[in-house]
Amino acid sequence: MAGTIGRQLSCAIPLGVWRRIVPRDVIAVCYHMVSDRSLPHVRHLYPYKSSAAFRQDLLFLRDNYRIISYQELHDHRLAGKPLDGPSVHISFDDGFAECDTVVRPLLVELGLPCTFFINTDFVDNGALFYRNQASLCIDRLRSLEPGERRQFLGTVAERCGGRSANPQDVIQWVGAMGYADRPILDELSSLLGVNSRAFLAAERPYLTGEQIRRLATDGFTIGGHTRSHERLSSATTPADVRQQIVASCSDIRDLTGQSVVPFAFPFSGAGIDRRLLAQVMADHPFIGLMFDTQKLKKDSDFVVNRICCDSPPMELARGSNLPKALCNAYFSLTASLLGN
Repeated sequence: MAGTIGRQLSCAIPLGVWRRIVPRDVIAVCYHMVSDRSLPHVRHLYPYKSSAAFRQDLLFLRDNYRIISYQELHDHRLAGKPLDGPSVHISFDDGFAECDTVVRPLLVELGLPCTFFINTDFVDNGALFYRNQASLCIDRLRSLEPGERRQFLGTVAERCGGRSANPQDVIQWVGAMGYADRPILDELSSLLGVNSRAFLAAERPYLTGEQIRRLATDGFTIGGHTRSHERLSSATTPADVRQQIVASCSDIRDLTGQSVVPFAFPFSGAGIDRRLLAQVMADHPFIGLMFDTQKLKKDSDFVVNRICCDSPPMELARGSNLPKALCNAYFSLTASLLGN
């Protein structure tokens, strides 16, 4: 059973039943952005929740799970300490400023723990994440007058090896760019008048060192997420993987003074040898649990898979859409195990 019909049927099964069918010691959910504003550096990458929708998520989780801190999760996974009932861990990736200005007040109000994974090159707005740069380019392209757009697309087609001059093709191409495409993004930014430095200075999209230290002082856990959000599965050698993890977590330790720093893989940690990761942890005891994005998939004890929950509910929906997201995750895992 596949596709939309299967997902619809999955939501007919109560979460309590799914938990018995697919038992897990803990589930983990992750987010990237919560904001009541339409942000040009994010809105062309993925949808995200408003503060009200995120608050509904938190209330749902609080009412249906025990929301555990990173330390509790660490002690459970690495020291075997039992958990008291169905448990969930909340985390955020990428270190956007809204983690402090929007997310933190809601968590403090409800007394809930969270882990924030930070790309350390972006701290204090020292650099722009290439994906955010791509979104700014798309935003600028969409705003061009017809004549300007035709001129720009013609230049792109000429300079980029016969690249299609169809606007939607170019937008799709820009949105799919990866870490290695940064020089092309820089050229496109120049052509479009997208000034990354000016944007960083004016908008301050990422957390500052002061904000990160305040989050840590408030009792939240800060983790590493590589320095520049490079996909580790594309690293050419195990040494590259090791260096990215160790450098990122070392930066966070120096910034916050934490004795243990967890790590989250950018995009996904699929394909990375878990034996290598175990050796990295053994060689560097300050590196804690590692977090991936493969939903409910079982993994090594030190790897926590997470369900991404950024997508907002439908406009007319009330309450949290997390029950649907969790049911879909259970269904997807069950279907994969059954070979469907």
